[in-house]
Amino acid sequence: MKQFFFAWIACCLLAFPLSAQEIKILTFNILHGERADKPATPNLADLANLLIQVQPEVIGLQEVDSMTVRSDTLYSGHLDFMKKLARETGYKGYFGKAMEYDSGGYGEGVLVKKRLKLSYRKPPKSRGW
Repeated sequence: MKQFFFAWIACCLLAFPLSAQEIKILTFNILHGERADKPATPNLADLANLLIQVQPEVIGLQEVDSMTVRSDTLYSGHLDFMKKLARETGYKGYFGKAMEYDSGGYGEGVLVKKRLKLSYRKPPKSRGW
């Protein structure tokens, strides 16, 4: 009887395959908010427009400034890039500071669509050697 039951479950699973969900993931090096082809030219507005057009679910950003003096020359004031991009695109923004830089932070950022649910797990403590 058990064998029949497991065979029946296996047939049901094979007969009704689950469909895969497609998601778009984009990664982009924003070069601290400056265009690579035109130095000293801001690029956050262009990036925000691209993200709105492409509509990825998750965006990973490298070389992100947060409240640095360097952003004064490009954006007329200390700027939190992730907050600005989140506000302009409607995504949730997260910033991870890799290091202190120019009176602010420099690191990576993630933007996710608001409908996604994120969970966080605390990494285990290192036991060391």
